[in-house]
Amino acid sequence: MNENELKQINCKINKKEYTLKVLIDKKDKTEGLKKIKIVNNEGLLFFNKEDVNFNFDFSNIPFDCILYFLDKDCKIIDKHHVKSFQKNSCIPRKKYRYAIEILDINED
Repeated sequence: MNENELKQINCKINKKEYTLKVLIDKKDKTEGLKKIKIVNNEGLLFFNKEDVNFNFDFSNIPFDCILYFLDKDCKIIDKHHVKSFQKNSCIPRKKYRYAIEILDINED
C-alpha cells in the first residue's frame, strides 16, 4: 500500500498529540519503519485482529524509538526503548493486540 493511502488516527501519548499511521496489511506491518517515514509528532500503529506475540526487528532502523505493546483494551502492557540499528529484537512479555512506534525524543 502507498504510504499516502494509509489510514491515520490521532491520539495522545504522554500528554503529546500524535498522528499514527495504521498498519493492518501483513506486508505493511513487516516493512514498518523500514519503508514508512515518521517525524516528531507521528508514529505507527500496528493493528491485529487477535492477540499476537510477534517480535520487532530494528536492526535496519537509523533512529531511536519507543515501542509500546497494548492489550485489546488499549492498555500498555510493555514498553521498549529501542536504539538505532539495535541488533536484539524487541520481544513483548506477553501477547498483545496493538503496537505503537514513535520516535524516542525524551518523551518520559
